[in-house]
Amino acid sequence: AQYDLAAGYTALFLIAWSPALWSLGYAMFVSNDGVEKKENMSFLQKIGSFLASLKQYMNPPMIGVLAGVVIGLTPLSNVFFPSTESMAGASFVTKLALGIPKSAMELVELMAGSLLAIQTMVLAASLLPTDGPKDKPLDWKELLSPKSKLEVGALIITLFVRFLVVPFAGLGIVNVFQTMKWLPNDPICYLVVLVQAVMPSAQNIVLLMNLQSSTRPLAPTMARILLQLYLLSVVPLALWMGALLPMIGLGGA
Repeated sequence: AQYDLAAGYTALFLIAWSPALWSLGYAMFVSNDGVEKKENMSFLQKIGSFLASLKQYMNPPMIGVLAGVVIGLTPLSNVFFPSTESMAGASFVTKLALGIPKSAMELVELMAGSLLAIQTMVLAASLLPTDGPKDKPLDWKELLSPKSKLEVGALIITLFVRFLVVPFAGLGIVNVFQTMKWLPNDPICYLVVLVQAVMPSAQNIVLLMNLQSSTRPLAPTMARILLQLYLLSVVPLALWMGALLPMIGLGGA
């Protein structure tokens, strides 16, 4: 039961996080070259610019998130996810009609199961050198080692922000929301929110960088920093989880 509750809270978090990533985050990596300043545009040109920006934000991940929200929060959920009881008492025609969207959704779930593997492949492929002899054996220690003092500084700053600043900020926000009663009085909810605050950055950043030719050369550096971050995050994650669980009353669970 607690697992299902945690999965539900995580899904609610992703409903907000995914659109933010694929709209605001995506906009950070998209070049604005050639875009005319809005003060020099006519009213119709401003509308056209707004529609062009909206089309830019409506990328496949964003469309998927919006489609999932619509299906989950409307009666369409009974079409794509019919219960066993409703299928058992339905006629043959109804079973056939519901079987098509149900099968389509099962196919989507099967494809979604490969997401983590695909993201890992993109992360690993971003590290591989594109120049030099192809038959040269790969030195993974060299690939994962920082290439400059600037990269070392970026890693240290990321570690400091990710495992000190953000977790303490998350604790403060949860405390404020508890006081204002904006969060349910549920330790599982607190755990999900705080775990998101102490986790390292997602691999989607490398994918975002690979989408644009202007940021693609930076993808290997970002992939290398992320892998270094994942390796170094084991100790702070263990320390934070050891401190958070008793704090929210789940230490003895």
